[in-house]
Amino acid sequence: MRKANFEIVDGRSQRYEGYTFGKSWNGWGCPYFTKEIAMEMMKEFNSEDQPARYDEEKDTFIYIMDADHAEDYTDIYAGKDYEFNGNTIHLYAIGTMAWTWVEIKDEDESIESVTEEDLIGMMVVVRNDGNVVFRGEALKWLADNDGDEDIKRMIENCFRDGYAQEHFVSGRWEVMFQ
Repeated sequence: MRKANFEIVDGRSQRYEGYTFGKSWNGWGCPYFTKEIAMEMMKEFNSEDQPARYDEEKDTFIYIMDADHAEDYTDIYAGKDYEFNGNTIHLYAIGTMAWTWVEIKDEDESIESVTEEDLIGMMVVVRNDGNVVFRGEALKWLADNDGDEDIKRMIENCFRDGYAQEHFVSGRWEVMFQ
């Protein structure tokens, strides 16, 4: 487990500090949050159409994703203890395996941590909005895109995690090992 920052790919979410085991669900992040952060999120996301609340007696956060169909669209996230750096922390997996969370990397992380030698022979499949736009060596894709920083970051994430996903004005991009 490690600390990380997350936001939801919807253009309205702020960045939240959380924890991760480094796992993903359909390419999306699987974060865990402290009660303090979870309370902030609940206040941000609570609305008439999508009410959210905390049940202190059950130690759960409850998000009704569609008020008109609450019986079918209610997410419940119970608190659970985890070990982190020798301490026990109480966390909530809010939106894990359900919402489109992305882990936000520090600005100073760069492709420099992955060398060109690391990428030799790395075969990738690149999709834009589900359509394959490139299939081949990562270095060729990088060269074809003239060292674009967004492309570099996606290749680095794919090298590290086996999968990368970004949302640009041109659509949803995915990169994965072949």
